[in-house]
Parts: sequence; structure tokens; C-alpha cells
Amino acid sequence: MKVYTLSGSLGGEAILIVKGQAAALVDSGFDFCGDQLAAKIKDTLGDIPLGEIILTHSHYDHLGGCVAIQQIYPDAKIIANPLVRQIIAKESARATMRKLNHEAAAAAGKPAIDRIDQLKIDYDLAPGETRQSVLGPITAISTPGHTRCSTSYYLPEDEMLILSETTGVIVDQHYAPCFVVSYAATVESFDRCAKFHAKRIIVPHYGLIEGHRAEEFLEKSRAASIGAAEFVLEHHAAGQSEEEILKEYADKYYYGLCDKAQPELAFFINTSTMINRVIKEAEQTAAGKN
Repeated sequence: MKVYTLSGSLGGEAILIVKGQAAALVDSGFDFCGDQLAAKIKDTLGDIPLGEIILTHSHYDHLGGCVAIQQIYPDAKIIANPLVRQIIAKESARATMRKLNHEAAAAAGKPAIDRIDQLKIDYDLAPGETRQSVLGPITAISTPGHTRCSTSYYLPEDEMLILSETTGVIVDQHYAPCFVVSYAATVESFDRCAKFHAKRIIVPHYGLIEGHRAEEFLEKSRAASIGAAEFVLEHHAAGQSEEEILKEYADKYYYGLCDKAQPELAFFINTSTMINRVIKEAEQTAAGKN
């Protein structure tokens, strides 16, 4: 098995897995650079067909390139959580994806291309279900926290976990928290993935990690997510507003670190939601104990 991290533009990475004469892509980057990504896939695979595109969640920087890739590989089937199909069916969601795609294209100095309306999911794979993939049996694992639809996958033949962004990413050896919609669900997702004791893991925007570093990633990334939540709650307890917390959080976790890999608008939208959810979950937990 060989694993390649490919990108049409910074922040629009996708992971290509080649097993013998079969290949699958994990996520597909931005829409505006889908053509460049498709060309890189073609150069890497040569005569090997791309059989599947496995989506980890519904964010624009993970599914935007699907249409461009299927134009080169029309037989490649898209697999995703059923919630992804529901989300992309909503015009409001597609409008947000178009807006963020335009922002990312402008930041990269490239023209925006909109193909999100052409995106179709071929196969739903709900958490807990297993199907035969071109890579062998694949089981979907519920890992909400980054989004409600975030899904990781396990390939038992290769003892490999394909992680969703809920469990964080690595940027220049820095463990970057990525939870947005729920901190509590994120901690549960970490624990759910750790139970597999995978020898290989695929980390979004990064690539393959093997051996003892695989479990180490989950441990250190989990600690980083816990630290991020504690940061928010400490500043909230000190009387800071959510806007003030957002500014300090960006100074600590974004500028000089993740600004190299994630458009600013997307970071602030996600982090604003995350801060609000962390505070609300803490308040709900406190109210339940009283």
C-alpha cells in the first residue's frame, strides 16, 4: 500500500491510497482547484483506475473537487455519511460552500469555479455499516464534533484508520484542534477511534502516520483539543466576551500556525461556533449537576 498527500492549492489537500492495482481518494479539496488536483492524481496513478472518493464530512474544502475528479475518472464512486447527501441538497449549504470557495480562491490568487450543484453521492455508508471498497472491507465510524456528519473509516485488512477532522490535524508538527459543533462529542470520538489500536492512520490535510506514532497522534491531538476547550472556558470565566475570546484564540491557535493551511474566513466562522458551543455545553453540564 502507498499513500500520497496531494493538493491543488494550500489547504485543499486530499489523500490518495493505492493498494495493488486499486486506488481510492480520501476527500477532494476545494472546487476552484479540482482540475489541478485531478491532474496530480492522474500523474500519480498512471494506468491505475481511481475507484472511489471517500468523504469524511461535508465541508467545502473536503468535497469541492469531486466533480472535477469525476470528469477525469467517471467510474469513481463517491462514498459518504447519509447526512452529507442531506446537507448538499440544501441550497443554503451550497451557497455557503460557494462563498467560502470564492474566498479561498481569492486568497490563492486563482479564479473561482463553482461545480457544487453537480455533486452527487453514489453510496451512503452510515456509521456502523460495512461495505466492500476497492481497498477491501471498510467500516464507517461516527466521529462527530467537527461537523455532525464527520465520519472516520476503518480498513481491517490493513489495520488502518482514516480519520475525520474531528480528531484534529498536524500543521508544522503542531497539533491543531478542529472541533466545531460539539466538544463533548469530540472527546467521545477520540475515545472511539483509540479502541481500534490502528497501526496506520490517515490524518486529514497531512497523510499517513504509522506504528507507535499513530497512537501518539490520537493522544496528543486529544490533549490539544482538551486544552483548547479549557482555554475558552478560562477566558469566559474571567469575564471575556465571545468576541474577545475569539481574538485571543486566533492569536494562539491560528496566526503563525494554521494561517498557512486554512483560509481566515473559514477559521473565524468555525472557531466562533466552537467557542459558543464549548461555553453552552459547560453551562448545560453545570445546570445538570445543580
